[in-house]
Amino acid sequence: MIRRRESGFTLIEMLIVISITALLSGFLISNFSHSQTGVSQTAAVVQAELRDTQTRAISGVKYQSKHRCGYGINQLDERSFRVYTTADASGGLNPDCLVQNRNFEGSDEVVKTVGISDPKIEIKDLGQPYIFKDMFFEPPLGRTYINNDNSASAIPGRITVGAQSVNCAVDPGSCKSICVYSSGHIETVVGTSCP
Repeated sequence: MIRRRESGFTLIEMLIVISITALLSGFLISNFSHSQTGVSQTAAVVQAELRDTQTRAISGVKYQSKHRCGYGINQLDERSFRVYTTADASGGLNPDCLVQNRNFEGSDEVVKTVGISDPKIEIKDLGQPYIFKDMFFEPPLGRTYINNDNSASAIPGRITVGAQSVNCAVDPGSCKSICVYSSGHIETVVGTSCP
């Protein structure tokens, strides 16, 4: 007696399909999760560098044994930024630091350069003529200048980070912004705008 095979799938075929589907799903979820973790970690590092720069300024840390008018952050490219300090404020023409450009100038000294370690994450350009504005912290009262402005109405400084493959304007939920206010407050928010 010859048995005819009825149409349908065997148990082994079903198990193979389920295994492949589970493997692919796990890979995609893991990859998405890694991307979000990378954005969060990068935002935390950028925020820590901002706070460190602010602390240097408020505490009056000397750089190369000289008093400085403060410390700032200036972007180099989509993968790095620099921490800089102004000229010697110990004496001379500007000992009290009242008259100075607080944005980075060629004569300012670079304290350190900070690079983004995750190769899949970058600082995003959101259609501005600059990617982020210079941010400068001045001692002893901890004044914060965003593009040379420390008024209460100054537009907050913003550094937005996201995966290279993500367009933050289209998918702001996949990006994080570190917001710096002229009050000195620094916070990280999901998206591309500072509250």
